[in-house]
Amino acid sequence: MIKIKRNKNKQLARLISCVFEKDNSKINSKFYNTSLKNYELVSILAYSGNGDLVGGINGEIVDSVYYLDEIWVKYEFRGLLVGRKMLLFLENQLKDSGISYYYYSHLEEFKDYLQKNSFKCDYVEKQYCAERKLK
Repeated sequence: MIKIKRNKNKQLARLISCVFEKDNSKINSKFYNTSLKNYELVSILAYSGNGDLVGGINGEIVDSVYYLDEIWVKYEFRGLLVGRKMLLFLENQLKDSGISYYYYSHLEEFKDYLQKNSFKCDYVEKQYCAERKLK
């Protein structure tokens, strides 16, 4: 049984960033740590029945728009719908808030997976979003 929870712990979110980059060495994902008023880190974690961390999603809300930045599932749990469950959990939270959502362009190679697993959106360039946050 997999449990999906929203995470408020920035250290756990950083852990997901580190593991994501290790598993996807060609992707240069940057974990944002900003104090802007229009910014919120959104981290979703998946735990196994015995409480082990088996997956996570990191993204950010900037000006009422969510940007998916990282998604990771522990190797042994891939193919068990953990990613799909995390995406559905995230999508339900975003729909309830009326927030539109996108994924960053460095996840474009996962577009088919994201769209097949209910994350129906387009990508945006990460540089564009970083520039928006500075305004």
